[in-house]
Amino acid sequence: MTFVTPIFGSIREQAGNISSQDLIDLVPGAKSIDGDSLAQLNAIDKPVIIFMGAGDIEKYEDQFVATLK
Repeated sequence: MTFVTPIFGSIREQAGNISSQDLIDLVPGAKSIDGDSLAQLNAIDKPVIIFMGAGDIEKYEDQFVATLK
């Protein structure tokens, strides 16, 4: 199962216009996820969870870790 967080363009880069919905449309079974819905990752049996991105992606990782406590 693949979850995609919102994508925000860099203020330094002016090129590119991909959205998280573009990725969801390309990856079979992909779903949108954000800080308010991260707890649903806890329901996955034997997950491998990778947080990838730039900028404030760590906020999602921190929010997810908080759901584990």
